[in-house]
Amino acid sequence: MANIKRFAAVHTKIKALEGLLLKESAYKDLLSFQEPAEIVGYLKEMPAYEEVLREIENYSELTVIERQLKKDIIEKYERLSHYFTDSYKKYYKTLFMRFEIEDIKLFLRTYLRQEDVAFIKEHIGQTKYHQVDLKTLTQIASLEEFIEALRGSSYHQLLKYYLEEAPENMMFYMEMSLDHYYFKTLYKQLSEFSNEDRILMEEVIGTNVDIQNLQWIYRGLKYYNLSSEELLNYTLDLGFSIKYHTLKELCYTREIGLLVDRIKKTKYGFLFTGSGHSELFFELNMERYLLQLMEALQRKSPMTFLDAIVYMHRKEYEIRDIFTLLEAKRYHAPIEDVKTFLVHVVD
Repeated sequence: MANIKRFAAVHTKIKALEGLLLKESAYKDLLSFQEPAEIVGYLKEMPAYEEVLREIENYSELTVIERQLKKDIIEKYERLSHYFTDSYKKYYKTLFMRFEIEDIKLFLRTYLRQEDVAFIKEHIGQTKYHQVDLKTLTQIASLEEFIEALRGSSYHQLLKYYLEEAPENMMFYMEMSLDHYYFKTLYKQLSEFSNEDRILMEEVIGTNVDIQNLQWIYRGLKYYNLSSEELLNYTLDLGFSIKYHTLKELCYTREIGLLVDRIKKTKYGFLFTGSGHSELFFELNMERYLLQLMEALQRKSPMTFLDAIVYMHRKEYEIRDIFTLLEAKRYHAPIEDVKTFLVHVVD
């Protein structure tokens, strides 16, 4: 009863927003088009995108389209925050940290590749809950100066620690540190939830951590040849199904083929099947699985905080698929090949 009263208003709002998500028939239509212009023209006729894309005229400028759609997502998410109170509002605001962390990673990659950081400005998804106004930092010339400019935020000490690392490993360490901080923050805040919501979200976050741990171990060994001790130190002991002894066994596996074989014996082994060792397909399988899990939990426990989480994932995956389609049509990729790169499964 408490959850019904707490989430009645936001549940109604989310149902309305979900009604604007693309249907199966829309994905089939989008796949059938030959050019990006046809996709954008089609989306302009959809209630969810007619206002957002109204000013778009040059359909080849995907950066402009990306900026508009990202801005729209953030504005929708920010408006939803008004429906939450107390610990739920605090947690919901913390979810926006994902945008900030992804933007910081973009800065870090650009500095380490010695590229022009000024171009990042068009890609930043600034929210009103950011700790740092990142758009003001696009004139900073070096990685060291950028990290110093983060002073006063949670990210300064996290990243400063790794400035002495070898350049070839620095990005991996920094990414893992940022992701760890995000998941730990979310998990800690669950203690203030109702029992039902806490149990649901512990499974969602714990499953995400399980999969992230597997991915970190795999990448850490294959691309960076990290020691077993380093790999174990960088895993998060917050998993839902994969516990410490399994993580330790995987981290102390030094041959990549054997590691993949052992991962395949875990609950999440199927994520590594069907497409070799491709990280892109691993990401796709992970996203599809997490969404299916959340939707299943939502059906069992309706009218909970999970409603908002499921909507956010559906919307972000929809935007991701739209960009996949735009890029694919630019290069006239075959339909059956494009389907394999979509998070949304189209029959």
